Amino acid sequence: MQITPDLNFNDNPGTAKKIRVIGLSATIENYDDFKQWFRVEHDTVFDESYRSTRIDTRIFGYSQATNKMRSNDWIFESSLTAKVTPIIRQYSAGKPVLIFCCTRKSCEKTAIKLSMDFTLKPNEQLTNETSKGIDLEHSIRDKTLLTTIKNRIGIHTAGLCPSDRMLVEQLFLKREIRFICTTSTLSQGVNLPAYMVIIKGTKHFIDSGLEDYDPSSILQMQGRAGRPQFEKEGICVIMTERENVKKITNIIHHSEPI
Repeated sequence: MQITPDLNFNDNPGTAKKIRVIGLSATIENYDDFKQWFRVEHDTVFDESYRSTRIDTRIFGYSQATNKMRSNDWIFESSLTAKVTPIIRQYSAGKPVLIFCCTRKSCEKTAIKLSMDFTLKPNEQLTNETSKGIDLEHSIRDKTLLTTIKNRIGIHTAGLCPSDRMLVEQLFLKREIRFICTTSTLSQGVNLPAYMVIIKGTKHFIDSGLEDYDPSSILQMQGRAGRPQFEKEGICVIMTERENVKKITNIIHHSEPI
């Protein structure tokens, strides 16, 4: 939500009567604060019951990894990689999965690990012969993506060239690939047939370190599961530090004010 700075409603109530403002948000919980600010008497609130598809959200807390008696966010994030496969096996029901990772490197490592854990038989792999006319060897520029996509596992980051990203999206839409390991590049604006979303850690890379996602980003990623044109329901698994479980729970249940 963006408010033009020179519209000072509190200092000039008369002006407010001449201006019609519509506030719309899917991620703000403390809407009463905005209601009072705009001096609005009536509002309409849409809760989870209005979702056309139900998203079953699970929050898993893990012990923070330590290095020489000091917490290390990078070690913790890396430790989550091996935990993704069991989660997919238990909860994905064999349907498409989006895995959100904090960096391009994390996407690549996760995709490589999944490619080893979900290795396909030669006749099941995605090849030039089975890709319905797409010459994978000449179409894909990223070497890691070319390796993992044979086992129908994609990578989608800002570091890939546009043609590689577009190809991954198209193959996922056609159900030719099963999983995409992605950064937040796919958290908004793109509707893909992901039954399941895994948020692999609740921090992302900013400047020179890992910082917590803001609440709206977590809700955007969660909302990629079970898009109504593809599924009747969806599931989201959020992997985080054990001490963050309560905070993330509050965000998911809309009790974390913005």
